Amino acid sequence: MIWLLWRQHRGQWLFIIGGMVLVAAIVVATGVTIHRGFAESGLAECLAGMPPDMTGPVAAHCADLAQMFLDQHGQRALFVGLALPLVPLLFGVAVGTQLVADDVDHGTHRLVWTQSVTRRRWLAVKLGLAGAAAAVVAGGFGMLGQWLLTPVVRAGASRLLFTDMMGATPVTYAFFAVALGAFTGAVWRKVPPAIAATLFGFILARLAVRQVRPNLLPPMERVLPTRWDPAEVPLGEPTWLRLNGDWVLSAGMYDAEGRLLNDTGMQFCPSPEPPAGQWQGPPCELPELAPVDHNLMLYHPDSRFWTFQLIEIAIFAGLAALLIFLTVRRVDRMT
Repeated sequence: MIWLLWRQHRGQWLFIIGGMVLVAAIVVATGVTIHRGFAESGLAECLAGMPPDMTGPVAAHCADLAQMFLDQHGQRALFVGLALPLVPLLFGVAVGTQLVADDVDHGTHRLVWTQSVTRRRWLAVKLGLAGAAAAVVAGGFGMLGQWLLTPVVRAGASRLLFTDMMGATPVTYAFFAVALGAFTGAVWRKVPPAIAATLFGFILARLAVRQVRPNLLPPMERVLPTRWDPAEVPLGEPTWLRLNGDWVLSAGMYDAEGRLLNDTGMQFCPSPEPPAGQWQGPPCELPELAPVDHNLMLYHPDSRFWTFQLIEIAIFAGLAALLIFLTVRRVDRMT
């Protein structure tokens, strides 16, 4: 069976290998540039010597370097990182759709089933080998994404925003893509419509989960005063807020009764007012409410990264299991 599968699908596997090499080359080239910029900017050395509480002049300097680094390399890392979630899709389109549809379209499935190979064994071997290969490759690219995005995360960007580009979730995406391709192939019995359905289904599922991701766990609230010692917020925002890696969902200024005063972000102002020229933050426009106004932030802390990973793994593993069950039922009824 294994030799037969290789003979049948070696073209698709060679296409996959070529695509993986191309994506890996782009990611590695970009990652080398980003890691070099992280070291040459002085940010790596600064973060190594930063106090644990992320306050003081050293932390403020690190925050400044981190912002410059993100301005220079953040968009590039995100753009290249977006190619990583396409790796599981390639397996679903190029391999998953061929597992059932190719044999059924050409009628060769009947020959295999008459050679003492049962339908379920035939499908189990196909799905098992394709799923294992997809999981191994996707896991490798998950580690590659982790390496690519590490400097960006250390600079203060939330890794929760990149949960589908790093960690263990790409493995489950790959299983899901292969299972979806096999299911669409069993339903349409021809490769072209199976490819179209797999593309649509995979993108729809990924976008849907990405849309609801902020609500998979209840966000935490953080209340902060609007008036700070200017020595603590020399850049117009507490340094630890810029470097802690939290995923901020919303932030604004509210009065004592909970009415929204400013939905464009939090406001931090020095109190008492420092001498002219010493305040580096944005102009302060606090309403005349005495010290009863406050900043309110809804956020997911960085510590929830693996919790979000496990939730998405469970979602896509469940979807993959359902698709495999439906595919088995469909193959059992084929003639």
